[in-house]
Amino acid sequence: MNRWLICLVLPLAMIGAANASQTYDLSLEQSVSRALNLHEAISLSEADKVISEAKLLSARSGLLPTVTADYSRVNFSKSGALTPADKAFSSGNVEAVDLKVTQPLFTFGKIYRGTQMAKKGVEISEIAIRGTRQQIAFGAKALYYKVLFSQRKFEISSESYNNAKKNQRQLLNRQRFGRSSRVDQVKMEADIAMRVPSLKLAETDYKNNLQSLKEHLRISRADKLKLTQSFADFKVLTAPRINIKAAEAKRPELETIKKAIEISDLKIKNAKASFAPDFAAFAQYNPTRHHEEFDMGDSEWKTTTNLGVGMSFSFGGSKIGDLREAVNTKYKNTYAYTVKRKSYQNELSNLVETYDSLIDVFGAARRSHKLAIEAYKLTESLFKSGNISQAYLNDRELQLTRAKLGVAESLMNIHIVYAQVEQLASLEGSYE
Repeated sequence: MNRWLICLVLPLAMIGAANASQTYDLSLEQSVSRALNLHEAISLSEADKVISEAKLLSARSGLLPTVTADYSRVNFSKSGALTPADKAFSSGNVEAVDLKVTQPLFTFGKIYRGTQMAKKGVEISEIAIRGTRQQIAFGAKALYYKVLFSQRKFEISSESYNNAKKNQRQLLNRQRFGRSSRVDQVKMEADIAMRVPSLKLAETDYKNNLQSLKEHLRISRADKLKLTQSFADFKVLTAPRINIKAAEAKRPELETIKKAIEISDLKIKNAKASFAPDFAAFAQYNPTRHHEEFDMGDSEWKTTTNLGVGMSFSFGGSKIGDLREAVNTKYKNTYAYTVKRKSYQNELSNLVETYDSLIDVFGAARRSHKLAIEAYKLTESLFKSGNISQAYLNDRELQLTRAKLGVAESLMNIHIVYAQVEQLASLEGSYE
């Protein structure tokens, strides 16, 4: 009986354990840290660095000597009309070994520049890792702020709906004393119905933003995510003073293009050097042995040793094509750097100006919110005493709702734009 009970309960317990959801309580800093540790894009960038390092190792090997070794064995037999003496030596073999060591001496810098290009490729991969980390961290911050805003928007929409329901109850109290008409009642019901779609959309927006953040943080859909911070926990700072030139020097996109220009310079020099010969020293060891069947004597190895200096030179129009390609690639990269640099300067300047404007908008939104609260309380008191209509009360309530949303939205925009400034300016400590 116990055995049957275990067989029944154990699978159910395993299913329950598999379906149990985990809850993550994360602050903004913890969310950024989790994204940087778990996001696959960073792992892919690090894998690219490993490939670049392997290419550098391969390029450096060109400075070292190369060794080639060959061994051959040829068996032979004589056929046809043979004399008695020939028949005694009708078969045999020839063995040969060829061992050669080659050391490049002078290649007009082609090997050295190839190593330098591979080294800059490693530097580009490191820049790409830093740029990827900045993007992942900014994505985590922006999504965190969007979740906070959509959550606040849902709360404000719920408050608006509850206020409308409260006003409806007050209207019913007035109806008992004959101080409200059927028109007021229908309008109140319409106002309540009008708030339902906004409430549902706000709830859906919150759920979608929360799911996007969970995906970015690599949290499964079945698990729960709770944000431990609100906008009230973040200080509204003035825009940082940014040194444009210093920011340009640390901007991954600009750094990558500058490295590409440097690589283009090296390619141009290598393309020109390809018209010159390559010099190398070599040593060759070539022992051979000839052995015939019934040979009464010992077969001997005959050795040949060579030392010398070789020169390789190739002809063809491909070298001119390589040179033209390298020159045009440098021109293209230089032009791209100029365009990207101007675009970056404008974008960063615009963001700083936008941030300053958002600070002013936030101040205006807070003043509007304060006045809307006072107006609603006053209107609500007048409505209870029967001095104003229900339509006027609803207008004040909608005004209050818009003011609340204005404060929440301006806060979200402030923090997102500040995070963009951090990313573009590569501020120290922001995403490392």
